[in-house]
Amino acid sequence: YMWVLEKSLVEDIQGDVIGLFYFFFKTLVRKKGYRADELAGKLYPFPKKKDKNYTLEAKEKMMTEFNQILMETLERIRTGEASPKPADYDDCKKCEWRRQCRAPHLN
Repeated sequence: YMWVLEKSLVEDIQGDVIGLFYFFFKTLVRKKGYRADELAGKLYPFPKKKDKNYTLEAKEKMMTEFNQILMETLERIRTGEASPKPADYDDCKKCEWRRQCRAPHLN
């Protein structure tokens, strides 16, 4: 979602994402997420301890890596490469899609 918003791909919504949080619906208790600690204050409290993963620099690195992976994936799809390549073959033993999957080791 953050990538889509920052690329201005949603009409009438533009700007930098400074926080992205997950809430449990029943209790509305905030769980994991991303926040730019340098910009904390008005929208969310300052953290009790510093975390190097919650800086604007870390966000830019994460967004650059995500953009690179997305573009590489889209290029592979465009050229017709769509074969499944699991990162961990042990996951295949538990996967609900293993009977439909086209992975060579399953057929």
